[in-house]
Amino acid sequence: MTINFRMLFLGSLFVVGLFNNCSKPTSKTDAVKLPVIQAKNDLPQMLVTTIDESKINTRELQGNNIIVLFQSDCDHCQREAKEIRLHLDAFKDYNVYFITSDGKPAVEKIAKDYDLLGHSNIYFALTSTDEVLRNFGPIPAPSMYIYANQQLMQKFNGETDIEKILLAI
Repeated sequence: MTINFRMLFLGSLFVVGLFNNCSKPTSKTDAVKLPVIQAKNDLPQMLVTTIDESKINTRELQGNNIIVLFQSDCDHCQREAKEIRLHLDAFKDYNVYFITSDGKPAVEKIAKDYDLLGHSNIYFALTSTDEVLRNFGPIPAPSMYIYANQQLMQKFNGETDIEKILLAI
């Protein structure tokens, strides 16, 4: 059995080139990485503005909190908001913060459409996309983070069945 060293060499170059190119970003925007400053289990250091114009640093939240990152035009997010409303009693021991980078009118509409306004433990807030990326990285909508005493207890990225969420709280 004869080994063709030229073919072996060219094949090796092809494999190295393939792996090298596969690990590179496909566009300039893919290459941009914002530093994630959130410690693995801590509340994020994220500045948000509630729809009543209160400013909050989520790192300072006390007790049991749920952060739901959503987009108002996302049908998955809308279904999850509907399910949370249907099971609102199960969330009574948590402050639930629905946070988005959408504009205030869109957020107010979602809050009203899903009858989530006026509940003492439900908040809607706005933040920038950069704040979300800096704290959580690129994540699907909706994403839910459940905290107890400022420690992350459970996270759900993407639409999640309400039964799984209820088991976590």
